[in-house]
Amino acid sequence: MRATKKEEQLILDIYRRIYSEIYVDFDSVDKTSDNWFWNYFLAQEKQDEIIEEMLSKIKMTKLKRQMLRNTLYLGALPKGNNEKDL
Repeated sequence: MRATKKEEQLILDIYRRIYSEIYVDFDSVDKTSDNWFWNYFLAQEKQDEIIEEMLSKIKMTKLKRQMLRNTLYLGALPKGNNEKDL
């Protein structure tokens, strides 16, 4: 299943919103190094809250909603747990 342009935009908007919580401009951050997103931290609960809030604004199937969640979790989300907890 492939994301539409509208869904791709939603994913980018979610990333922007999450990074804005930690005062980082997602569009301006240097994304050239591997795992650049590990340099940032936002509690997993807060990330989940933002994701669910933004996904609920658009009508879609449960399967599509889960696909978008998976795309986000496998993408460039900041760390959500303390390293000592891993």
